[in-house]
Amino acid sequence: MHELVIVVPLLLVAVFLARKYPTHLFSKSGLISSLILLGFILTLALIELILRFIGLF
Repeated sequence: MHELVIVVPLLLVAVFLARKYPTHLFSKSGLISSLILLGFILTLALIELILRFIGLF
């Protein structure tokens, strides 16, 4: 959990910078990789939430 507190804001900053400076070198690849990692983290968090909810019953 502690890693997520650090990683998510850094990925959000990477997305913001990639959108602000689209012509810079590796901006597009940084944007794509940041969005993929954010999506992966969100998916895993959602699955964990569902599993914990199901475990209550």
